[in-house]
Amino acid sequence: DAIPHEVLDTHAQRRGIVGWFLGANSTGNAADEVTTKKKTMINGMDVATLDALRILRDSVPQIKHKLQPSKQQESGMLGMFFGDEEVKQQDQEKEDEIDDTTSKYWSKVCAFDENGLLTTLSLGGQRMHRIRPEIVLKPQFFALNNLQLGSTDLPISILSQWVASSANNLKTLHLGGNALGNQGVTTLLQMYLDASSSEPLPLRCLDLRYNNISGEGAKAIADVLLSSPQFRFLETLYLEGNDLGDDGAKALSIENSTITELFLGQNKIGSDGAAALAQGLKHGRLKKLYMEGNCIGPDGARAFTSALNELNESNSKKLEKLFVDNNDIGKDEAMALGTALDSATMINDGGLF
Repeated sequence: DAIPHEVLDTHAQRRGIVGWFLGANSTGNAADEVTTKKKTMINGMDVATLDALRILRDSVPQIKHKLQPSKQQESGMLGMFFGDEEVKQQDQEKEDEIDDTTSKYWSKVCAFDENGLLTTLSLGGQRMHRIRPEIVLKPQFFALNNLQLGSTDLPISILSQWVASSANNLKTLHLGGNALGNQGVTTLLQMYLDASSSEPLPLRCLDLRYNNISGEGAKAIADVLLSSPQFRFLETLYLEGNDLGDDGAKALSIENSTITELFLGQNKIGSDGAAALAQGLKHGRLKKLYMEGNCIGPDGARAFTSALNELNESNSKKLEKLFVDNNDIGKDEAMALGTALDSATMINDGGLF
């Protein structure tokens, strides 16, 4: 009561001042520890992280609308019955009442660990091509385990620096729909590798779908991701909707790859590329291969059938799922391929061909 309410902007600040007052008037080492903790944590959230998120939110209108959608939606309806000034005043009052110091408020775009630090940041679909680098290139955003930046249109300079700075923590990384191209993906992956420590990187899942990557880019992916011991934990790779072609499929068919799930749908892969991938089954760990919407034809199907039969004979087949619908492989080849793969698997999975 000793502090005028007009000095405090929000209800959250009014509540917060009580904690400050009690801490400031306590004595002893225990009180000092409590006061210090209050300076670094708010509702179990790290203060520096919270400040970084607020700046990011206020710099990208789409993010703010995602977190606070009701204010804009209701304004139009209220404007029909009240004057514009009154609506603006009500909107401001609602915004003042919003408590952004809770993890629930931020749950649509991020997740926190028990120490109040960010573990996941999901910004997919938020157009950020004009954002200033200093908004996102912050230490609070470098300790993430999961980063979703699909279709954000971030410049490659920002993307590559962000990814490289987070290399030793990231487990899943989504970069689909950013028009990286061959040069962009090559630059990004090389910076990723150069920034890593001597220990293997924790990355397990990488999404590069719809990025205008051709055979040249696929070679860079194979050279950096599939050949380097630094990426030995990588298991899932999304490459749908690019332009890999047969050259790209051949580049990805290297021996001793750690990939267990490979998504290659809609990549203009023909029978030669299918034959290379089929041979790669003999030397890798692949369990699921997605090839929908390519053009492998009957010859490509026969190549897979032959490789699978050979693996069955040696009891060394690892492939469990193969998706080749919309590839014009023909009924007879489809049946033979289903038998080689294991018809029970085909039936349980549903829609294999």
